[in-house]
Amino acid sequence: MLRNKSCQRMLAVATVVLFGMLVIGCGKSGNPTGGGGGTQSGELDGTWYSAEDEMILSLNNGVYEMSAVEGAILDEIVVDNAFKMIKGNYTTSGNRFTMTPTQVHGDMFNAFFMVDIMDELGDMDLLDSRWYTRSELKSAIEALVGSSIYSAMGGDSIIDEEFNEMATQIVGTYVLSNDILIITFDGADEPTMFTRL
Repeated sequence: MLRNKSCQRMLAVATVVLFGMLVIGCGKSGNPTGGGGGTQSGELDGTWYSAEDEMILSLNNGVYEMSAVEGAILDEIVVDNAFKMIKGNYTTSGNRFTMTPTQVHGDMFNAFFMVDIMDELGDMDLLDSRWYTRSELKSAIEALVGSSIYSAMGGDSIIDEEFNEMATQIVGTYVLSNDILIITFDGADEPTMFTRL
């Protein structure tokens, strides 16, 4: 079990990571809005790279995954090794694009959290390298910090609040031209350009 100071940091980092997913996932800050519907678009299926955001977006039959690439700078942290971040569902309707996040990856949590506590605990992964739903993430973090500390810090509330924020549908418009995908997320300052890999 981790010491109390480390537990507080872990819950704080979990909050920051989950909250930051919308911004990182969109590439630009903005106010995501609900909506969407429709069906997935096979023409978008494939692996897409955004050089500006240093992200890989994989689209496959209505399911998306976002990954950080090696060397990316996320929240002032340089990514040493590429890692998966967010997974969810996407739909299109006309030129409208809707992403609904449903899971976070343990590698993302480990990458962000390890920067914060590496000096204290050494080089170790805290979560398994797999996808976590809301309830699975709660259980995993509670197992790491212990039930009494988790409860005292309001772990369920923190994770619920951030997952509710994360699970907000992200909506925008897209333009596809050959191997270039440009998505303008509602509320974003500018569009995000992806190139098909």
